Formats: sequence, C-alpha cells, structure tokens
Amino acid sequence: MPLMVLACQMCPKQVESTFYALVMAVINLGYLISYWIGGLLTIWFNVSSENFSNFWILIVISCAWPLLTLLYLLVLPKESRLGLKSVQ
Repeated sequence: MPLMVLACQMCPKQVESTFYALVMAVINLGYLISYWIGGLLTIWFNVSSENFSNFWILIVISCAWPLLTLLYLLVLPKESRLGLKSVQ
C-alpha cells in the first residue's frame, strides 16, 4: 500500500487512471512470472506428489527470494527528490 501511495504521488496530473492501470499491469505481470518461475523450479528440482526429496530447496528459495528483493528499496527515490512533505 505505501508503494501505491508513492506511485500515485509521483504520477503526472490528468493521467492518474492511466498510471494506476500501468502499475496494476506491472504487478499482475510480476505475479504471472513468479508463478511460471515457481513451476519451472518445481520441475527442475523434480518435486512431485510422490517425490519430496528436493522440496526443502524450494522452501529455502521461496523464503530467501523476498528478502533479496528488499535490496530494491535502495533504488527508490529519496523523499527530498519528490518534494513531498514528511509526516511526523
């Protein structure tokens, strides 16, 4: 939710709905790609309903990947560049 608020504040005037649609399309594309990658990893590690020998590897990847994506927070613009007032 905070990322959506930041995205709405960054969008130009008179194109809010277009920008929101673009953001939602990117989010949905991310979900689709994550489902595909999860399926490919399941096939690649040979995990099935009878074989759970490599399932622990999938669990480790599933837990570690969101933590790695937190590094993208360093790429977000600083508040001073946006000209937003801080709430205290």
